[in-house]
Amino acid sequence: MLKIAFCDDEISVLNELGVLLDRYRSERSREIEYTAFHSPLDLLAAIEQGIRFDVLLLDVIMPGENGI
Repeated sequence: MLKIAFCDDEISVLNELGVLLDRYRSERSREIEYTAFHSPLDLLAAIEQGIRFDVLLLDVIMPGENGI
């Protein structure tokens, strides 16, 4: 199973990524699990708790922290 995390400060972008990944998953019959993060600090906290992801899709420009 592929585990993906994406992080963006814009809710509309998070929603669109979720729709696209759901469509890809169903059309290709792939096992993909994803988690959306509105804050880079929330993503960092999840990683520090031991949650691991295979792919990270990060917004580069966000308030406070950035995707770099």
